[in-house]
Amino acid sequence: MPFGLKNAPQIFQKWMNYIFSPYNHFILVYIDDILVYSFSYEQHIQRLEVAKTLFLQHGVILGKNKIELCKQTIEYLGKIIDQGKIHLQEHIIIKIKKFPDTFETVKQLQSFLVILNYGRRFIPRLSQYTKNLQDKLNTINRQYKKDTEKIITRWDTDKIKIQLNDLEKQEIKYLKNLIIKIPKTIIPTKDDQLILYTDASNLYWAGVLVTTQKDIIGYTSRKFTKPKANYSTYEKKFIAILKSITNFKF
Repeated sequence: MPFGLKNAPQIFQKWMNYIFSPYNHFILVYIDDILVYSFSYEQHIQRLEVAKTLFLQHGVILGKNKIELCKQTIEYLGKIIDQGKIHLQEHIIIKIKKFPDTFETVKQLQSFLVILNYGRRFIPRLSQYTKNLQDKLNTINRQYKKDTEKIITRWDTDKIKIQLNDLEKQEIKYLKNLIIKIPKTIIPTKDDQLILYTDASNLYWAGVLVTTQKDIIGYTSRKFTKPKANYSTYEKKFIAILKSITNFKF
């Protein structure tokens, strides 16, 4: 394998995309997690037959102990999908709540920011709420590279000590409390009429997709890159619309 095993997930994902992308309107694939969804039992049986044919054609081997068929409630990529509603798995919420109110190592900070990403769909303006912690991590990475001429590896993160200021500690507490109150989101049906609300500030863009009944489908937000942060207000608002549409593509 070119450049060793570290590229294995990306190469495997490309292969899976090659196999299943013509059917991505009912087959979702993330590395080795495959989800086939349907709107009725009869349709589901037909779509499972399509998936089975693809597995056989391309030599995809399934673990029989991990297969779940014809389920109305499933766990997928850290979320529970339950008859048209989506919410975070309880164990992820518990993990976030168990984090201390301050961190002593880069590993703790990285782990906290990574697991928060599972809640990105459920938390409005998450990128803005994690700003100080993300800036802290970026500063540490730059300083480490300057001092050692190396990048921080996962083996280093537990050894590198950090100190958080009061604002950064407050951000951790706020995010831990926020994760407890996150709402369930819904999966829209083909008959739902949708409304996309977007906004942009100097540093961030954000969007929320809802139905006309105000049921929340999901939130999205990101920080502007440095070049885009210099764009005009109108350009930033257009980027917010474009990025939100892309993120909510069904």
